This record gives sequence, structure tokens and C-alpha cells, in this order.
Amino acid sequence: MNTAIVARRYAQALYEIAIEHNVMGQVKEDMRAISIVLEGAPEIRRYCFRINLNRGDEKEFINIAFIPYVGSFTRQLLEILVRNRRLSSLPFLPVAFDGILDEKAGVVTVDIESAHQLTESIISGIREKMKRRIGKEINIRRRILPELLGGFRILWRNKIVDFTVRGRLKELRRLVSKQQV
Repeated sequence: MNTAIVARRYAQALYEIAIEHNVMGQVKEDMRAISIVLEGAPEIRRYCFRINLNRGDEKEFINIAFIPYVGSFTRQLLEILVRNRRLSSLPFLPVAFDGILDEKAGVVTVDIESAHQLTESIISGIREKMKRRIGKEINIRRRILPELLGGFRILWRNKIVDFTVRGRLKELRRLVSKQQV
């Protein structure tokens, strides 16, 4: 299952718990803290996508990288991610959570991740196309991720449109390996 979709489900559960226990402010701060850690240390983000890690290593990773910076409900959610072998969905969790908040406010946040700063004309073009496609006001967040190599990807709700060099290379590898079989 797509990691963005999985992250959305976990974010929805956390949102409902935050509402139920009246801790929305704390959970919003937790999502901000997780974003800061992931953006400030690309190696932490990459670690989330490693395969064949054992749960002990994943738990230790979460305890060191995130637990000191989040409240009890978010901590429990992170522990569930590890228990369910869903660490790869962690980098998408803050975006998914913000998306749920935006939906409740009638706005759609679109994340644009790129290897380099995009021009304002590209950003405006994306905003206009997304507004026509979705039919709602669009809030754009930008994130620079050098590991994408080039290009950009658009993330909203549980969808990803990938125009990155990294994504195209991955697709090319998949196609080549499929033809060799």
C-alpha cells in the first residue's frame, strides 16, 4: 500500500484522538517538531525508508530522533508505526495531518518537494492547475529535498505526482527489470 495513504490513515487516527482528548495544540506542535527533525537531518528521513531493519533498531531510532520532542499521544502513534512495520510512512505523517486540518477548514494544502528552489511562475502554474482540478482554495508549501536530484513532486491528500529525476529513474529501473523477466 502507498506510504502516503498509510500515513493519512495514521494521521486521521491521531486527529480523532486529539479532538477526543482536547490536545490538538500539542499534536500540531508535535507534527511541527517531526517536520523540523526530518527537514533538518536528511539522513533521518532516509533512515525511515531503509528496509530489513529489525523492530529493536526502529524503536531505538524513534526513541532517539523523535520521542524527546513529542507529547504522549504522538509518542504512542510512533510506537505503533514501529510495531506495525510502517516506519516509511513517518516522513509523510506531518503532511497528512496538516491535510486533514486543511480539509476541516475547506482549504487543500499542496506540498511541492523539489531538489532546488522553483520559480514563482512554476509555483503559480501548479497552484492554478490544482485549483481547477480540486475546485478549492490551494495553500502551497514548499520543501527542498536535494536527494530528489532534480525536478519536483506534488503531494496532496493521499496522492503523489512525481516529476523528479529520482522518480523517473526508479520507474525506468522497474520497466527494464520487468522486460528482462
